Amino acid sequence: MENVNRNEDAGVGDDDMAAVLPDDLQDLVLARIPLTTLFKVRAVCKRWNSILFHSPFLRLRAEIRSSLQQDSFFPLLFWRQEEEEEEDQGFVLPDVDVTRYYWSWMGYDFATEKWQTLKPFSTPLEVNRVVTGSKSLLCLCGEDCLLMCNPFTGACKEIPFKENVMHMAVDSETDTYKLIAAASTKRARIYDSATNLWTRSGRPAPNLALSSQTGAFWNGHLYCIAREERSGRYGVVILDVEGARTWSNISFIPKETGENFLEVQVVECGGDIYTIVDKVIDEITLRQKSISIWKLERESLKWALAGTMPEHLRIDLISVGSLGSVAHDSRICIFEKATFKAVACDMCAGLARSWYPLLLNSHKLLKFLGRRTLAGIAFEPSLLTSV
Repeated sequence: MENVNRNEDAGVGDDDMAAVLPDDLQDLVLARIPLTTLFKVRAVCKRWNSILFHSPFLRLRAEIRSSLQQDSFFPLLFWRQEEEEEEDQGFVLPDVDVTRYYWSWMGYDFATEKWQTLKPFSTPLEVNRVVTGSKSLLCLCGEDCLLMCNPFTGACKEIPFKENVMHMAVDSETDTYKLIAAASTKRARIYDSATNLWTRSGRPAPNLALSSQTGAFWNGHLYCIAREERSGRYGVVILDVEGARTWSNISFIPKETGENFLEVQVVECGGDIYTIVDKVIDEITLRQKSISIWKLERESLKWALAGTMPEHLRIDLISVGSLGSVAHDSRICIFEKATFKAVACDMCAGLARSWYPLLLNSHKLLKFLGRRTLAGIAFEPSLLTSV
């Protein structure tokens, strides 16, 4: 493969890999390193600093890493750097450009069971929250602007503004993505990066109140939580994004007499659609509170119970209306947004096979408790995805 010209750097010893290995062997070693680690070793020499954005190296890395387990982080924690207190200044970027807005963030790494500080990024527009994300891209929102961002490359693109953006889907094969904006009684809007245009779609049935929470996307369809206003029952409605662009009828989630749903969320996990249902018998005392996972059967559009969180684990997730959820590969994570307490479960053949607590509220995050909330986004860093 083509090599980047070597630079002679003071301070690199004869025993260091940068000094004793040929460039092509260095590339083979570096290509196997997780991207977050690769950013940390850039300071070794000038060549390593520049190689990250060198096309032949990126193609080599993509070829090698395709057979390895991809890096992933979820859930995520974001904050604007001017919001940081003095003890947080270790995240500040050097050579700050006063015309840009800087963000710090962290992601939970299930492989190491630790929080990882991720590469800080900046935006050319003033955006105040992360709306949604998919694979290696994030969608951020300001008062009247939408911004797509690949935080690892620093690439940003302003998108024509629309309200109620609730999901994004990235197609890695075509290097394109779609944004979907949907709300009750309104026609859905779909943005396609290939055309840089928003197009109209159908609207949900008039008796349905669509949740503002992020939906779940799979195989060209967006699954959203909705509530039938007449009966008060919750279920899922489906928008055909790639085909007819129409909404389905609601598929109600089973409910026993006397139960009250505090919160319902939908996720895609391993190609299946699940809802996380937080419910109680007595809303005042939270007596008999339960958190369960239901799987949507594709053919019948009926729900099957996939599992119920054990009582000794759900005790920590007692707050009303502040649960979040995120899924990736075969794992679902359910967390309390303000306290960072969380429980995960591994899914297999449509069932929750194991439940276990996560130590999200580590010492590294104690200073954030009560001041920032977790985001239910799964992130897969990449230098190849464009905005």
